[in-house]
Amino acid sequence: MENTHYHLQQDLLSHIMLIISTVLGLIVIYQMMRHLLGGSWAAEGLMIAMLGINMTMMFNHGKEITKLQVEMQQLRHDFDSFKINEFGSFRTQVEKRFDKVETRLSKLERGMEKINYHLERIGQPPSRFHRKQA
Repeated sequence: MENTHYHLQQDLLSHIMLIISTVLGLIVIYQMMRHLLGGSWAAEGLMIAMLGINMTMMFNHGKEITKLQVEMQQLRHDFDSFKINEFGSFRTQVEKRFDKVETRLSKLERGMEKINYHLERIGQPPSRFHRKQA
């Protein structure tokens, strides 16, 4: 519950900061237009204001990137635990089934070898299912 409350506070703070920086950005744009048309703030004041807006945007983007990196790490951790828990048992089941298939296949091969042995004893060619050994 506290974690959710913390995230809500952070989201609210982010939204408030975004609104404030947007309003200040609009004021700077307005003052820039006035300066171009011959009045208002000095060029140095406009440059400082634009640098402030740029830094605000930079910090906001850095915070968002950090948030995405943390979420990505959490997702990677969740996926790794899912992979270990879920796929580990699935892999064990598949390996057991393959072992059974290999056992049955080896029994069939031994049976075919016996059949071919008996066919050769009576003078018949080996069966067409006989795998030639290298």
